[in-house]
Amino acid sequence: DWLSMMYPRLLLAHRFLRDDGVIFISIGDNEQANLKRMCDEVFGEDNFITTITRIAKSGGNKGDLYKPKKDYILFACKNKSAINKEDYGLNDTREYRWLLEEFKGKERKYFKGEMPYREKLDARPNQRYYIQTPDGSLMIPKGNVFPEKKEDGAIVLPLSNEDNCWTWSVARYLEEKEKGRFIFRKSENSPFLDEYGKKSNWTIYKKIFEEDVQNRKVILSDVLSGFENSLGTKEMDSLSLSFSYPKSSKLIEHLIKHVSQNNDDIILDFFAGSGTTAHAVMGLNAADGGNRKFICVQIPEVCDEKSPAFLAGYKTITEVSKERIRRAGEKILADSPHPDWNKDIGFRVLAVDSTNMKNVYYSPADLTQGVLKNTIDNFKDNRLHEDLLFQVMLELGLDLSLPMHSTDIEGRRVFCVNEKDQPTQNPVNVMMACFERLGTINTEFCKTLARQKPARAVFRDGGFKDDCAQTNVVQIFKTISPNTTVKVL
Repeated sequence: DWLSMMYPRLLLAHRFLRDDGVIFISIGDNEQANLKRMCDEVFGEDNFITTITRIAKSGGNKGDLYKPKKDYILFACKNKSAINKEDYGLNDTREYRWLLEEFKGKERKYFKGEMPYREKLDARPNQRYYIQTPDGSLMIPKGNVFPEKKEDGAIVLPLSNEDNCWTWSVARYLEEKEKGRFIFRKSENSPFLDEYGKKSNWTIYKKIFEEDVQNRKVILSDVLSGFENSLGTKEMDSLSLSFSYPKSSKLIEHLIKHVSQNNDDIILDFFAGSGTTAHAVMGLNAADGGNRKFICVQIPEVCDEKSPAFLAGYKTITEVSKERIRRAGEKILADSPHPDWNKDIGFRVLAVDSTNMKNVYYSPADLTQGVLKNTIDNFKDNRLHEDLLFQVMLELGLDLSLPMHSTDIEGRRVFCVNEKDQPTQNPVNVMMACFERLGTINTEFCKTLARQKPARAVFRDGGFKDDCAQTNVVQIFKTISPNTTVKVL
């Protein structure tokens, strides 16, 4: 059952993704292996990036034979070759204690980095060689073979993995030495040997220059800590809401920041739960002035009657999601956000339903005279004007997040859908729609609407006052606003 539920969703996710898009899927031990197989089948083994291990909790002693403290995040992409790796990761914003030196007549800043060596590094044919220390002695990683020549840069071929190596080739070492890249320190616990096979008196470190840090990216780790479930619970508590095992919005922010360098990206979560992803996207936008959008999908699953959410009055998970997004948005707005942020915390809630149209709309040829006599309208009786508006937007391929409002024009309710980032005064109308019922749309009203010069004008078939008004509407717009597309439902 679980496989049958997940597989079509992954197929849809693959279709939805942009060519350089990625997906993160949180999963526990029970289904991790099955999910990995499905990801390989849907996305392709070459497009599977990694399995991230997340520390889910730090305390507690519950468990059967072991204490479960982790879960997993599977990380895959649509097309790995389309990903620009230079865009991945975060700029290094850590604070460093800079040291100042003069080198070849110029001042430069640096700090002490790691040793250019890794214990148990696999044998590399050109990476076991001598490095000369300040007192003239030589040093080399631990091992059993040594270069014949006792000089700086003298190389020897490792015979086994016991013959440890430097992280750089000898050519790279000599190049970095010329740049003054190394720091030597006296040490009684040096991990290196001298040219006689005895413990060296020196250790070596790389200098990290200021310009290196400016171009350095901190990429995503495959082990994540600091995002435990308890943080998600505290986050919900701060919003006076309850939900079982919520993820922390900071976890989602962390993932998005590392892979999404475009502040206009769309983040889709089709297991929305408590609405963590929406919370994270609004938080990121407030932090950096971005304009990312979220789409959260959640079936109206009934909350457990013993759960805190149900006892608090929330009958379904969807109700919890909506309320969390509302409260999180208000809290983010109050927390001194980024000066460039548009402060948009609005969202629209859409529910899946059958069409708004009666069968007569789709199959008019099947009408008989008796049916025609009783047919007054194409729309089902219990549908609101807003229902009709969103169906029309979907059919016309309009973005459901476009700004919109309703206004009164000559006593009739008209919906105005605008382009994004339009001025509040005299905005460009992508669409104007009037769904008033019988007898309300006349020739004068159509002329008034045409003077607004919308890109599209939509009317209800049964809303015209008479046949003359309906017949003339297209001609009216051709005369007054020839670029308007007229649609009658």
